[in-house]
Amino acid sequence: MSIYAGSPLEILPDEIGHLPCCSFSVQSAATVAKVVKVLNDHPDYPGVIVLVGNRYAGMVSRQRCFEQLGRPFGVEVFLRRSVQVLLEKIEGAQTPLAARTPIDQAVRLCLFRPASEIYEPVLVMDEDNQMHIIVLHSLLLAQSRLLTQANQVIQHQVKAERTLFGVLEWNELVNQIFKLSVELIPNDQAMILLEEDEQLKIAAAYGPIRGTQDQTVEAHDHDAYEEIRLTRQPLVMVNAMHAPRILKRSTLQPSSWLGLPLIKSDRLMGMFTLARLSGASFNREEVALATNFCSQVSQALGNALDYRRIQQRNQELEQRQIAS
Repeated sequence: MSIYAGSPLEILPDEIGHLPCCSFSVQSAATVAKVVKVLNDHPDYPGVIVLVGNRYAGMVSRQRCFEQLGRPFGVEVFLRRSVQVLLEKIEGAQTPLAARTPIDQAVRLCLFRPASEIYEPVLVMDEDNQMHIIVLHSLLLAQSRLLTQANQVIQHQVKAERTLFGVLEWNELVNQIFKLSVELIPNDQAMILLEEDEQLKIAAAYGPIRGTQDQTVEAHDHDAYEEIRLTRQPLVMVNAMHAPRILKRSTLQPSSWLGLPLIKSDRLMGMFTLARLSGASFNREEVALATNFCSQVSQALGNALDYRRIQQRNQELEQRQIAS
């Protein structure tokens, strides 16, 4: 079983251009009989795009087509005539939506159409000005899945906050951090690197790593960390050859690497990294989720480090008292 199982972040389409579509088209001079035959042969086609040469003329949905044919004398009037005649008979002209339209925006636009057009398919224009048809059911289903995923992510964030801020013991905390990171964002390896006296040290690691624990590198000699320190922004690398030097000392050869700044009270403590051995690189949604998660990690690590310093000071005081 993949360690990614159970992650709330299945990569879902967020633009209508990524949804299943139909591109069936005919010239305006084609007969309605030809269109009907294709629709009967392909029950999954939601309609037909009508063209004049390469120019879009309109769209006839399956429902509107058979609705007109089903009227008295509909077959006699339309079947042998051009689809252009049928198109002119149908009221309303649908404006195409750009393929990059967000799914939630497209749903709102569709539901605000006139009542007679609400359940009509959605017309989509891609970047090459080609037309496609999407059924409303697919659009609503995609929105439902996005809402479900958003709810899962919120639940995970609440769980992370309750878990991380209730733990001060270091080993238990880092184990919880790594466990939560895998649940949220698919990854094969994670590291917590802390900066101290201009040295960047691996404070904790998870995944297929050997011989890197307690290794250090000059902070200014770490290209990735230097960029993160300057920008205080996440950094994604998709080529293992460009992976940070401290990571190359391990046996791991990542196909994608993500570094995030660990910041508490506006102080940069180090960075939190995630890596994948194979598969897709970290996308923008994953980077955004990782950034939010890392802010929780930063606070929890900062609290744990403060707690550890207090414990060390108390131990030193006790030893001094015993010695005196």
